[in-house]
Amino acid sequence: MAEVREEAVLSPLTFWAQRKDRILLRVNLHSLKSKHVDIQPKSLNLDVVGTGQNGEKRYKFDLKLFDELDVNNCHQKVRESYLDFSLLKRNAEWWPRLLAGSGQVPPFIRVDFDRWVDPDDDEQEETEEHDEPSDIKSMMNKFASEARQKQKGDERQQLGELATFVLFIYNLVQLVMCCVLVGCLTLGAATASDGVFFSKVYSNFVGLVTVSTMMTSLEILFAALKFTPGGVLNPLFQVGGRSLALAVLIYADEVAHSRLCVFQLFYVWGLADVIRFCYLMFSVIGHQFSGLTWLRYTMWLPLYPLGFGLELVNIMGTVGFYSEKALVDRMPYPYLIYSYIPISVMGFLKLYMHMFKVRRKKLLQPSSPSNSFARPSPLPKKLL
Repeated sequence: MAEVREEAVLSPLTFWAQRKDRILLRVNLHSLKSKHVDIQPKSLNLDVVGTGQNGEKRYKFDLKLFDELDVNNCHQKVRESYLDFSLLKRNAEWWPRLLAGSGQVPPFIRVDFDRWVDPDDDEQEETEEHDEPSDIKSMMNKFASEARQKQKGDERQQLGELATFVLFIYNLVQLVMCCVLVGCLTLGAATASDGVFFSKVYSNFVGLVTVSTMMTSLEILFAALKFTPGGVLNPLFQVGGRSLALAVLIYADEVAHSRLCVFQLFYVWGLADVIRFCYLMFSVIGHQFSGLTWLRYTMWLPLYPLGFGLELVNIMGTVGFYSEKALVDRMPYPYLIYSYIPISVMGFLKLYMHMFKVRRKKLLQPSSPSNSFARPSPLPKKLL
């Protein structure tokens, strides 16, 4: 048997329920290396080496029970994924709680809602229910309700912590990539002595832009999971428009790749995203700065229509290439592009009006202090 150090001793997750005549326990342990169980009239001692919520460790507890057990009629069974206990009560009465005393319940003790039965619902004791004191029934119902709410609150908090972590990492990675893009484009444009740099922008940076664009599709998933507000329609328009513009450009010829408007499009995309992801990265961990908030909801006024216009310019610049390609592939590429334009215009107007409403809410209405904001639930505050 493998040695387990004393500092690794933990308490296993234990779920309990009851009937009028017995206590039901489910201890989440499996792959046992050793097991010691001691059942006394008013206590249950467990010392096990096995696999639980923290991996293979030594798990133990010593429970002081609310009332006495009939030790000779208590049973235990090792099942595939847990230990199962059926502990017969000495007195067939409903217990208001599992443990003696009125202190706080240990965090590893939880209610087994799959097997929980309220006194009024226990069909096995239906003939004796009228003898149960009403205050005991009330206490049991209240306890079950509070335990259920606490368990749901713990699960919601865990989900909130996961959402915060995922959104923070996503915005951080995107911010780094966009800073690299904008920095390289700025430095290259400032030091370029001829037009060679601008003609090579596509070949040098299309990989970075493609990875960033592909990652933005995660924003549709975040909206679907309610990590961010507003539903999936707005991010779908935004991600879809940029992805289509990039795809049309990727499959075009070298003439389209060498145009100055490619540099302009990549630069506007990168600059807008640097501001956006910087704002979102701080917001998701609970910090908002007034200057950054103003920049986030003001710079898009010129950048968003400028980016949309450059997308259309780049798309229209590829029509000649796709017209020739259509003769070979027998596909109506130019007509597909022309049909996309009115759809993209409607999507642009919808997003632009949406951003106006958000800007009015963020900048014109009273808000909390600029360095933080309160989050009423453990889920991260929904971000725009």
